[in-house]
Amino acid sequence: MRALMKRKGDGCEYIRERDADLARAFDECMKCNRQTSVAELMECAVNVPSARFWVSEHRAVRIIRQMKRGNRLSCFAKNKREMFVEIWRRVCALRATEPRYSLVHAVRVVIKQRAPRFYLTPESAAVILSRHRKRARSERK
Repeated sequence: MRALMKRKGDGCEYIRERDADLARAFDECMKCNRQTSVAELMECAVNVPSARFWVSEHRAVRIIRQMKRGNRLSCFAKNKREMFVEIWRRVCALRATEPRYSLVHAVRVVIKQRAPRFYLTPESAAVILSRHRKRARSERK
């Protein structure tokens, strides 16, 4: 269990890029659903395909190694577990077609691929978008 916990300094290196990608997804949902509530828009936004898997290479490798050893990630929240299961599935498929790829290289390739969704709750997305917009406003001044 301890091996799965985030470690100090494990923060996502791509926070600004992820936030901008989520803002893009939210804007996309707004264009399609003008009469929808903010909660429904957030639900839509987190389910729009994302530019990549928003996890650091280091953390993804550590978790995938645990999965390789049989860890089912039962201590993870549903979204995180689903994200790592999808990464694991793609890593296995990639290594089946490219057996020369090391686990680390395969993870590196997979996490940069388009993700099917953001793997966030709508509530987390609302906090992230609020922070993103606040930062954007302060940078324009």
